[in-house]
Amino acid sequence: MKKIEFMSPQWSNYNSNELDEIKVLRKIIFHLIREIDILRETNIQKSILENQSPKDSIYGNLYKEICIESYNSAGPSSGEDKIMWDWFNRNDELPDETIMLRKLGYSEDEIKKYLEKIAEVSQYT
Repeated sequence: MKKIEFMSPQWSNYNSNELDEIKVLRKIIFHLIREIDILRETNIQKSILENQSPKDSIYGNLYKEICIESYNSAGPSSGEDKIMWDWFNRNDELPDETIMLRKLGYSEDEIKKYLEKIAEVSQYT
């Protein structure tokens, strides 16, 4: 099966044996793809409005760099693993979003306060 076939609602309509969970996952994936497309187009249009070639923009350069990294299988992990580690913690004790908080420049003290806050709000009923 091709990726586009998996995502197609028409394929799902013909497959009555498909689990409801898969149907829900397909919808979630579609919404994520749509959001990514909006963010991509926003970056491209912003570059054009700033009289910059999209390929020379920060987005254009990072897109190419990260795509190249996704093929880098040097070492004990695949390129895809290297990209996924930017999304998911290898340390299951910390929430995955702490990776992005660090990238955004939050200090370890600020992250600690964040973790305390989410521990607090997770107790709300």
